[in-house]
Amino acid sequence: MVKIGVTGNIGSGKTTVCSIFEQLGWPVYYSDERAKWLMNNQHKIKEQIIKLLGEGSYDKNGNLDRQYVSNKIFNAPELLQMLNHLVHPAVKDDFKKWCQENKNLKYLVKESALIFEAQLQEELDLIVVVSTSLNIAIERVMKRDHLSRLQVLQKIKNQMPNEEKIKLADFVIINEDSKNLLKNTLNVYRQIKLNYY
Repeated sequence: MVKIGVTGNIGSGKTTVCSIFEQLGWPVYYSDERAKWLMNNQHKIKEQIIKLLGEGSYDKNGNLDRQYVSNKIFNAPELLQMLNHLVHPAVKDDFKKWCQENKNLKYLVKESALIFEAQLQEELDLIVVVSTSLNIAIERVMKRDHLSRLQVLQKIKNQMPNEEKIKLADFVIINEDSKNLLKNTLNVYRQIKLNYY
């Protein structure tokens, strides 16, 4: 089994790359979605988040109040780090279970913005970094998440610089426009199939 990590900074287009891999037959574990699911459904994590960030972390139906949590950690890197220390181990275990459930498959993909930041590269065989220019990334995220430029820059500041990620990557997919993105993703797909089987 070849475990492929797909990463890149916010707005780089890693989810789009992963959806192309899915269409080509590679199952994808979306770390962010699973983290949200675990924060909403795993009792122990819920308790720890309330202890760390307060009762307002969850609404009256017991669902994570993402706006509340975002406001709490926005200018508090130490709180963000503590939250990550609660969530990352749970996601790591969840990914291991998912790999076990899919053990008969040749290629599995893990999508995560924080592969290097959370030292997750050890659990993966290959790392693909999706990269785009800073201005394109900012525009995409502003449009997608209805955030100000300043808010997007703050999120980018919490991530490892893209240049550093590229140095650590096995493959890089440049995503400046959709036509070339498909071509670049197919190229990486073919190289992996050819060299890692």
